[in-house]
Parts: sequence; C-alpha cells; structure tokens
Amino acid sequence: MSSPSYGWRYEGARELQIQWSNNPLYWSWNSQPFLKSRFEEVAELRTIWWLEIKGLFNAKLLSPKTLYSVYLLVKFADRAYGLDTHPSLASVQLDTVLSKRKVYLNNDGRGSNKSRVIVNGGDDREEGIDDWVEIELGEFYVNDLEDGVVEMCLKEVESQHLRGGLIVEGIQLTPKIKLL
Repeated sequence: MSSPSYGWRYEGARELQIQWSNNPLYWSWNSQPFLKSRFEEVAELRTIWWLEIKGLFNAKLLSPKTLYSVYLLVKFADRAYGLDTHPSLASVQLDTVLSKRKVYLNNDGRGSNKSRVIVNGGDDREEGIDDWVEIELGEFYVNDLEDGVVEMCLKEVESQHLRGGLIVEGIQLTPKIKLL
C-alpha cells in the first residue's frame, strides 16, 4: 500500500471517462509536442452537443485532514466555438458530500467561476501560448485515510448547440488547507 501524498495529484485525459471519446467524429487524441502537456496524449473536442467528462480518484492516496480543490486542465483551440454560451455543471463528490457549481468554459478566465491560467504546474514562468487553463470543478475534504472514491464531473447536456475546440489535458487535485 502506498503512503498518502501531500502534493498535487494529476490524472491525464486517458484516465478520464470522456463521453464519446472513442469516436473520431467527436474527439481526437493528440500527442503533439507543441501542446506541452505533462501527459503523452490529450483529448481534443472536434464537435459535439453532449459534453460530459468524469474522473475518479482513490481518496486513500490523498493526505488525511486536507481540503482539496479539483481543476480540469484545458486549452482552447483557435477554432473553439460554442463552449461559453451555456454554463456547464461541475461537481465533486466524496462519499455523501457533494460540491456543485456552474462554470463557463472560456479562455479569458472572466466568465467562469475561479478559472485561472497556469503554466504546467509552475509559478515562475511567464504566461504564454503554452499555458493551461484551470477550471475549478469544486472542493472536497479527506478526513482520514478513507476508502472512498472522489468523483469529479463536468457536464453540459441541456443545450442542443454544437461546440468544439476544447483540449483536455486532465484533472488536477490541489491541497488547499491541511488541518492538524
């Protein structure tokens, strides 16, 4: 059994459950080095009307007595469209505790709740074209070494317009507060 980690945790796009990601009409899997991802592949949305991205993470691998934030790491292709016309529902759940919020997917950070631009996990480089945008999905608290699973989801299925150009790197779990 591995010991809990006190740092950031990541899940790549391949570890996520992305609705219809196995259909090349809707999603493509890219490994271009110009995307500067920490993972071998990222998922790029071609066109779709039903957007649903889910992730699961074993809470036992996380630090006990710690509040975490969950972020979806994305970029926006030059041809991105339809992503910010209707809010998406973001949720994070551990056991029976559920955190929900509405977010807009946009690349300027103004329309979404607590979006910010990061630079591949580092704070000491200037922002540029290789930046990933963090979309905050919610928060959860790990009490002790729990056996539960953290469930994370971004979903927008109500509007019936097409959208495309979203590039998904993965999900990041960031410790916010460690309680003694």
